[in-house]
Amino acid sequence: AYYASGCGDPQDLLSKLTAHYDRAREQEKKDKGRRKKEEDEEDALREDDDLYVLRYNQALLCVQLRNYPQARHILEELFDNIEPIDDFLAIKICFLLLELCLLQREPEQGGQVLTVLEKPNAFHSLLKQERPERPKSLEAPRME
Repeated sequence: AYYASGCGDPQDLLSKLTAHYDRAREQEKKDKGRRKKEEDEEDALREDDDLYVLRYNQALLCVQLRNYPQARHILEELFDNIEPIDDFLAIKICFLLLELCLLQREPEQGGQVLTVLEKPNAFHSLLKQERPERPKSLEAPRME
């Protein structure tokens, strides 16, 4: 609906996302004692992934609306729990948080984010793409 309307009212979308997030958190509190073991753990992880995306979108809208303190709060909350987040989304969170630090003229606050981005094993599912072996017919002949 937001895109179809020409992205004209980011505040309305932010309000809807916030309401959805609040409902999801309330439901999570209600369900906490009633979860079955293995089946519900997978559902819970999927729900968590959805909430991470929702929170990222909230932060993005806050930046668009220049509500930097709220965006910072959301992004720092996500960053503090970045390990279980999908690598692609985690990178987006890191770069948005860095951008926010620069927008607020506080580049020194981005040091911790840069440290995470510079780790050699961080985001390995995105950055480690194995090259397929080349067929023998494509290799150049060796001169001896």
